[in-house]
Amino acid sequence: PLVAVGCVYFGQLKYDQAIRMYRKALKLVPDSPFAHAYLGETYFFKGKNKEALEMLEKASSLDAKGKSGDFARTLLEAINNGFTPPKVQAERVKAEKAKAEGKSPTKSS
Repeated sequence: PLVAVGCVYFGQLKYDQAIRMYRKALKLVPDSPFAHAYLGETYFFKGKNKEALEMLEKASSLDAKGKSGDFARTLLEAINNGFTPPKVQAERVKAEKAKAEGKSPTKSS
């Protein structure tokens, strides 16, 4: 149920709440490839690629032949091919523009 609640938060773009749910799920079932994969996805969509890679690689190794592992490997491939989620990309463009204009960028969550 915690992963499902996390997925609802993710769908609402409430990434911090989703992360909390996935972490709670991992406290209960530390080797859940499902929770690792969705936590990795959320980190990725939040622009935290280092954390995303760690979780997705863990999910892939925990579920080498299953659906969670396949999902994780697909996201890993997207990251390695340079895909950037639209919200992260927009925030980067905004920050670059602010830097060019000599302003301090503000970050939304």
